[in-house]
Amino acid sequence: MELLAWPSLTIEEEKKIREFLGQLIVCELTPSIRGRAVQLRKEQHLKLPDAVVCATAMEFGVELWTNDTSLAKVPGLNCRAVNVTKI
Repeated sequence: MELLAWPSLTIEEEKKIREFLGQLIVCELTPSIRGRAVQLRKEQHLKLPDAVVCATAMEFGVELWTNDTSLAKVPGLNCRAVNVTKI
């Protein structure tokens, strides 16, 4: 959703994003992920959406690619800061 909300997004860029998103697996928000997200929000003072994203990556043991360099500081999160400026 966040990718599609960029104000300057062109129709062609939106099409590319939708194609990319169509290849992804949707992960349900399990009780374990919810619990970890609450813990991260409390301890790391993350915004709720960031806490949910981080908790999901941690629960599935995957590397999180993000444009938000502050998330790289979350303890226990395998994170790669990626400079996303153009599709």
